[in-house]
Amino acid sequence: METLAQIRSEAPLERLLCHPRLPLIAGWDAERPAIRIWEYAIGQLREIGAVGADSAVYDATGYDRFERTPSAAWHPEKPQLAVTDGDHTVCWTRAGTFRIEGVPPTEYHRDVAFSPDGRTLWLSPAGGEEGWESSITLDLASGATAIGPRWDTGVVTYPGGGLLATMQSDQGATLVLFSRDTGPVLRPMRRALVLDCDGYETPIFSPDGRQFAVRGNAYDNSLEVFDFPRCAAFSA
Repeated sequence: METLAQIRSEAPLERLLCHPRLPLIAGWDAERPAIRIWEYAIGQLREIGAVGADSAVYDATGYDRFERTPSAAWHPEKPQLAVTDGDHTVCWTRAGTFRIEGVPPTEYHRDVAFSPDGRTLWLSPAGGEEGWESSITLDLASGATAIGPRWDTGVVTYPGGGLLATMQSDQGATLVLFSRDTGPVLRPMRRALVLDCDGYETPIFSPDGRQFAVRGNAYDNSLEVFDFPRCAAFSA
């Protein structure tokens, strides 16, 4: 381990999201619903953009933070960051930030993810008339939308391709769902992994795809590792 670069941030950060291929990093502002973007080059980090930097600070209630904290996802190939806060969905690019139309608002916290080919944006819950129990699929080229099953906690691609993993969380139990990545709409398979309670982080596959790990829940800072595809736990 070695330190490659350091930077002094104007605000404390809660977590970071690295681009899968490019030297770009998104960081969540801990004081307000904002995301700041840095680029790493020649041993230095420099801030190149932000979304929501002029937002009002969070109030003292945890509920306000939960409702207003945005979700974000990097495009799998391009320097684009999709950001949603339930009311608006925008896309940050080097040229500026633009609003993505065709996504109805929702009164719930919303998650966002790109499809593996980057052509489709998945958002859950759907909002509007579809409410909590559905997700919305948006074709970025045509603007066409479709309705799929509810999911949450991000979408991760199997290292070998062809398969996606996400979650469907509830207070009593969480389902780890697996879907083929060939269609524009997530279609979960009939088999799922059942976890206790909710509040987990996005699953992480090992580089060879032989295991995946799930960290934390609403009650415990746990770590569970499973064989794949058997989904048998071998460490905790």
